[in-house]
Amino acid sequence: MKRAIVIILAICGLSAAATVKEVLEAVDSSTLLRSKSYETEAKRNLYYSKRGLEMPRVDVSFEALYLKEEPKLYLHLPPGLNLPPYFQAAAVNQYRGEISVSYPLFSGFAISAEIGRSLSELKKSELELADLKRRLYMRAVALYAALRAENFALNAARETTAALKSAYKKAKGFYEQGLIPKSDLYNIEAGLHKSLAKEEGVLAKIESIKASLEYLTSKRFQKPEGLPSVEIPADPIERALAEREDLLALRESLKIDSEDIRAAKSRFYPDIYLKAALRKYGDNLNLNGDGFKNGDESYVGIKISYNIFDGFADAKALEAAKYKRLAKRFYILDYERKIKSELYDSLKELDSLKARLDYARKRVLSARSYADLIRGRFENQLSSADELTRAVADLEAARAYEAAAESEIFTQKCKILLQVSLRRFQKDFGI
Repeated sequence: MKRAIVIILAICGLSAAATVKEVLEAVDSSTLLRSKSYETEAKRNLYYSKRGLEMPRVDVSFEALYLKEEPKLYLHLPPGLNLPPYFQAAAVNQYRGEISVSYPLFSGFAISAEIGRSLSELKKSELELADLKRRLYMRAVALYAALRAENFALNAARETTAALKSAYKKAKGFYEQGLIPKSDLYNIEAGLHKSLAKEEGVLAKIESIKASLEYLTSKRFQKPEGLPSVEIPADPIERALAEREDLLALRESLKIDSEDIRAAKSRFYPDIYLKAALRKYGDNLNLNGDGFKNGDESYVGIKISYNIFDGFADAKALEAAKYKRLAKRFYILDYERKIKSELYDSLKELDSLKARLDYARKRVLSARSYADLIRGRFENQLSSADELTRAVADLEAARAYEAAAESEIFTQKCKILLQVSLRRFQKDFGI
């Protein structure tokens, strides 16, 4: 029977207990990350395709032409010369084969700007992928810690229920002996039902958190194993400004704007193209001429084009590109200030949570001592059932509060690490 249960759990993909590292590794299989990774691969291949623009282009072509009528050259000669009015000018069947090499000798930096832009877009996409993973990790850590806190709350509620059931049995014995009124019995019974209802509420929260984790990781986790220690770096704000993936992606987009400016400037320069071709012509597949035209049509050519006037379109496009980069620069400055402010607030909130945890631990000690005292007094008929119920409930609340504080501190520390950078977080967790 046990073996069957194990097989069923394995088939269902359930994990009895999971570490933070296991949950985070499962995030890597997220459908959102897969989508973004494919987008990055598309940008990578697009970059490689753009690099081909600066290479010579080699083309091969073959053309077969079958004319309906014989090509004729008409002669308008004076009468009496006894000459035909026209001559055949070319063959009816014409074949032409060509191998050509073309190269953009100079394009005013347009090609190099396009390649540079594509490279920056690739780097930006890679950084956006890392930033998406950073944000998903932040969500996964919060859910993991919340699941742990709710499991502690569930255990506390169950222990409270067990304590109240035990107290109810004793109270029932006291009542049957006429030592306590029936109201005390009803009081404990009401507290017992309240505790059972709380268990159901906590179980519903746990299932909701599990469902969110399953959506995020495509795996079903039963319960968290524990909270590892997390260390905050000494200079988180400075590191964030140097390493944070979303900020680096914005800086990469600034490089894209710079390449757009280069491309706009290139329109003020001439375009120079070179082309050389080995071309053969003939009236059959031997391509050795047709008796009218030579068979070798090979050539070397150069093309120079330069715009004289376009209604100031190029000048305005250049100005627009410059203003776009300027707007992005100020946006990045504001984003840097936002990162500083968020990290400062997060560090202050962490200090507040640590004080809250210290208070929660002291509260648990006090509540446990008081509950033990009231339980002993109740057994000696020195305290009422109402006092016992409230003491047990207070201890349950204190323990749940302590577990929640521990989970929130863990979440906050992970949040700060992820606000610094994904790389820093992965290094600390060994991912």
